[in-house]
Amino acid sequence: MKYAYLLFAFAAILMSCDSCSQDKKAVQKMTQAQIDSMLIAQNRNFHAQEKERIQKFVTDKQWPTTITGTGIHYWIYQQGTGETVKSEQIALVEYEVSLLDGTVVYKSKPGEKVPVKIGHDNVESGLHEAMLLMKKGDRAKFVLPSYRAFGLTGEGKIPMNAAVVYDILLVEIQ
Repeated sequence: MKYAYLLFAFAAILMSCDSCSQDKKAVQKMTQAQIDSMLIAQNRNFHAQEKERIQKFVTDKQWPTTITGTGIHYWIYQQGTGETVKSEQIALVEYEVSLLDGTVVYKSKPGEKVPVKIGHDNVESGLHEAMLLMKKGDRAKFVLPSYRAFGLTGEGKIPMNAAVVYDILLVEIQ
């Protein structure tokens, strides 16, 4: 009788291992289209969750933001009186960059005017788009989704897949 239980247990283990190898074979047989479809679904899910986190952040802060077609939330909370910045111009700005949890990751020094060549500098594409919404003297808050900021790689103090918040004063346009 003892041997019958051992034989039964051994048979169960063999069947389990066979099932594992079948699962592995099934995964190996996935087509590239199936893998792509799975990755696209995961990406959509991530972006939907990020969109919810950003909306919650903006709502909690009670910022009356407008949303661009690419998902950037912006609020110009101090109106300037100058001209609107255009592509190819150099904008001199004071800025602070933070994460949604409030961690300040970068900040210009007090009184420092940092030049940004609109459409050309090596900054996130969302920042170029956001700054085109500003005019000289505007102070604005921008919430850039990760895909318009530093994306999958992150950068320095900014983790991968992180939405970022910019607080920018457009001091001068050249």
